[in-house]
Amino acid sequence: MSENLPEFTGYNFTFAFGALILCTLTMLIAVRMICRAAMVKGRSHQKRLLFSACIAGNGVWATHFVAMLGCANSMATTYNVPLTILSMFVAMGLFVPTWWSECRTPNRSRSPRTALLMTITVGSMHYIGIAARGDTGLEAIPPFWIILSLTVGFAFFYAGTLLLRQQRGRRRSLAAIAWVLGICSLHFMGMPDAYLSHETMGDMPQHIASLSLAETVGAGASTFLALACIFLLLEYQSARRKIEDSTRARSFADAALEGLVVTTGSVVLDANSAFWNLAGTRSNATYHLKNFFPVLATEEIVQKLIKKETPREIQMIRHDGERIPVEVYARESSWRGKPRTILAIIDLRARKETEATIKELAITDMLTGIGNRSFFVASLTDLLQDKTRNNPVVVFLVDIDRFKNINETCGHAMGDKVLSHIAKRLQLLVPQDAIMARIAGDEFAVACVLSPDDVTDFASYLALELKIPLPDGHDELPVSVSVGFAVSDDDMQDGGQLLHCSGIALLAAKQSGRGNVREYDRSFDSSIQNRIRLEREIQLGLERNEFFLEYQPIMSTLDRRLVGYEALLRWQHPERGRVPPDQFIGIAEDCGRLRTDRPAWRLGRAQGLS
Repeated sequence: MSENLPEFTGYNFTFAFGALILCTLTMLIAVRMICRAAMVKGRSHQKRLLFSACIAGNGVWATHFVAMLGCANSMATTYNVPLTILSMFVAMGLFVPTWWSECRTPNRSRSPRTALLMTITVGSMHYIGIAARGDTGLEAIPPFWIILSLTVGFAFFYAGTLLLRQQRGRRRSLAAIAWVLGICSLHFMGMPDAYLSHETMGDMPQHIASLSLAETVGAGASTFLALACIFLLLEYQSARRKIEDSTRARSFADAALEGLVVTTGSVVLDANSAFWNLAGTRSNATYHLKNFFPVLATEEIVQKLIKKETPREIQMIRHDGERIPVEVYARESSWRGKPRTILAIIDLRARKETEATIKELAITDMLTGIGNRSFFVASLTDLLQDKTRNNPVVVFLVDIDRFKNINETCGHAMGDKVLSHIAKRLQLLVPQDAIMARIAGDEFAVACVLSPDDVTDFASYLALELKIPLPDGHDELPVSVSVGFAVSDDDMQDGGQLLHCSGIALLAAKQSGRGNVREYDRSFDSSIQNRIRLEREIQLGLERNEFFLEYQPIMSTLDRRLVGYEALLRWQHPERGRVPPDQFIGIAEDCGRLRTDRPAWRLGRAQGLS
């Protein structure tokens, strides 16, 4: 076996070193071109694939002939032109399906198809080139060495394809080293002994006069260098465009107000500055989505979010552990030539604060700072539906007596101070868990759970404690309140209904005099209905002239002379007959009829009678 090993006694290794450099440069360029061709599609993919095949084929072909220059008497050797040219086109042509196959092979695949095509490509080019030397070419190589050279070359080519598929970044250059070893192994193992020693060089035929080896190598190397320069120029232009596009895209992304995240579905690959500011950290480490969004822990959840095509409101965990509400949009897009998932993260803190403010304004009385009517009714309904309480719910309705007089006498600013003062006093007087609100201009409501034995005493307590002078210290118009309250029963579930009952009780308290306290009684309902009906009939009576005047003489007690007449309002109802004055005068005064309609009407009637 050792006797059949090739001898290198006549070989110049300077050319071998040059061929090694040329081959290494070729394979490095080929690896880069394959990776870039796999990142694009369409015509761009086809152009890059064809160009990489030309560079690889021409470079390997030039490597073969540079190595041949190291053989003894190589400068005196001539080559067959058609076979020499054929070997170059075979190399470039067969590299096209080789690289096409590799671009369509999955990254983790262990398919040997690409390695087999490389073996056929490099082997065909090599042995066609050997055959170009004439009779001392292929016939001088034992079949065993041909098979061995192809086998060893295939092994290195297969190792290189696995490295190309499994490595990332600069580590993919290891594939080029494996391919260089495969090309060198196939070349030197498949070389006739006569080319490597001095023994038979004198007997080598010199009759094929076509193209000298030096001219062949010069043409091949020049072509390769030209293609390499074109490749470097294209790479420079592509890299420059890529940098410009990346810078422009980064500028746009950083200018966006929302956070943008590029992810594989579980790992954060890149993000804009808005996201890192939102996350409270920097992109100096590898992060998973679950580090910031626990609910997006798996790729399946992210894919569901993409398919729904609607945003989802979730909690984001900042680097310091703070949880903030965000809205997440998910879309599929291409990033650096590969399909990725793009997430748009919108900070909802400002929106939530605004919504909370609007909600607070909707249920808060702006003057006093306590709740308003809608807040009170909703909270009261929830309290009534609470089955854990042991005592009934009581609603106290507090009305400021003669509040209109305060506004008219002291001004609305003083009226506002009275309202604020009553609200602050109520906050001090009622239990901490009580519901309190201003439900009308001068009416306040308090709801709390009380023992039935304490209800009346607490109502009197409120009326007494809220009896205060004006807030500025003057006591010309002392402030007093009337209190009406209603106690819930077991079946009452509506807060508005209980508030209505307390309102009827308050009306009864005000009818009986100022500063009084009344508890709701069902008999109040009929009296209230009668009052409302009587108010409507007073209005109709004014329109139908049912009211008239009676004049009562006024006599002097000194000399018994007539000094005048007192006009008395009377009402002749079409159904009730004459209605006693004490049944309608007070109601007419409360509803404003005696302050507006009656004086004008009375003056007109009096002038007519005169």
